[in-house]
Amino acid sequence: MAACWSDLATDLLVDVTGLLTLMDQLRFGSVCRHWRFVAKHKARPPVPQLPWLVLGEDKKTKKRNFLNLSEQRHYSVDIPELYGQFVCGSSHGWLVTVDIKINGRVVNPLTRECYELPLFPPFSIKHNITTYTDEPAYDSAGKEITFTFKEAQRALVLKAVLSHDPRENPDFYVVFLFGGTNRLAIWKAGDKDWTVLNYPCRAMADIFYFEGYLYAVATGGNEVYVIDVGRSNCVVRRINNQDKDCMLNWKYFVVLDGKLMLVTRYQNHETHSTDDFLVRVLDLMGMKWREIDNINGHALFVGNNSPIIVNPSGCCVGNGIYFTDVAPSHYWFFHGHDVGVYDMVEGAITLSSRDGDDRDDVMLPPDAALTWFTPSP
Repeated sequence: MAACWSDLATDLLVDVTGLLTLMDQLRFGSVCRHWRFVAKHKARPPVPQLPWLVLGEDKKTKKRNFLNLSEQRHYSVDIPELYGQFVCGSSHGWLVTVDIKINGRVVNPLTRECYELPLFPPFSIKHNITTYTDEPAYDSAGKEITFTFKEAQRALVLKAVLSHDPRENPDFYVVFLFGGTNRLAIWKAGDKDWTVLNYPCRAMADIFYFEGYLYAVATGGNEVYVIDVGRSNCVVRRINNQDKDCMLNWKYFVVLDGKLMLVTRYQNHETHSTDDFLVRVLDLMGMKWREIDNINGHALFVGNNSPIIVNPSGCCVGNGIYFTDVAPSHYWFFHGHDVGVYDMVEGAITLSSRDGDDRDDVMLPPDAALTWFTPSP
C-alpha cells in the first residue's frame, strides 16, 4: 500500500516545521488539510532568518511589496491595514505607520493585528477637510506650517520604537521621535493620550528601549540620556558620548550579547550618501565607550527601524552593516535613496544604485521609506 503524506504523525510534522523558514512554513500549510492544521497552531517557530525589506505600495492594487533577503525574492502582499500608509519605523516585527490624515498605527503585517494611536501631540488636525494632499498642516498652537498633509506624512516622524512585542507584553510602550520639532512622546497601550517627554537637548539622533529604560542620543552632541519611561519620565542618567559629530551624522543603539553599542554613521554632506561607520561598545563599569572593529561575525541592519542583528547566512556578509535611508523622509528631501552595506573588516562600502534600472525601481522605489523588519507570525 502506497504511503500517504497526509497520514504522517502530527508530532513528526510539528518537528519538521521547526526546521523550516517562515515562507516554507506557509508553503507547508498548503500541502493538505492535516498539514495546514499543524502549521496553523505554530507549535514551532520558524528558524532564524534575515530581515525583510519593506518597499513601496503598488499604486493600482495597493499591495505592499517586500524583499525577502534570504530568498532574494520579492513578494507583493495584500494587507488592507497598510493601504495608503507611510511606514516610518519597525520594531519587534511590527510596523509603525502614518496615514494622509496624520494618524498613527502599529501593524503586524503577517497577522494583520493593529493598534490605532491617539492623535499626535505636535499637530492639531483641521476638521471637515475634503482633500488632505494639498491642505497645509497646523501645529499644536494653530500656526500654519509649510508642509502639506502629504508632505507631513513623510516628514513628521523621525523614529518610532516599541518597548516590547505587544503579544508578549500587552503593557507595551510606543515612543516617537518627531522630526522638525524633535519632540519625544510616549504612548502606553490603553492610554487615551500621549505623554510628551522633556529633555535638555534640542535634537536627538536615535532612541532605543533597553532593560526598562529609554536611551536617547543627541545629534551632534556629546551625551547619551537615559530616561525612566513610564515612571518619572525624567532623565535619570547621562553618559558622555565622547563624540562631537556634525549634525548630519547619525547614530544607532544596538545590543549584542547583552552589551550596549553605539554605531555612528557618517554621511557625505554634499551627496548625502553614507561613507563611513564607527562602532563603539559601552563599558558599564567605567561608563566609557570603547571602539571595536568587528561585531563577532554578525550582520547588522540599520535605518529607521530598531536595529536588527543576526548571524549571517547565504548572501549576507559577516561583520557587515546593512543600511537604508537615515530617515523616512530621506528620498523626499534628497531625491535619492542611501542604501548599501559597510564591511567592517575591509572598511569599504558598497552602495546600491540611487537611480538604476527597472529592477532597482522595484528594489528602491521612489518616494517610499525603505525599512528593515523581522517577520513575526
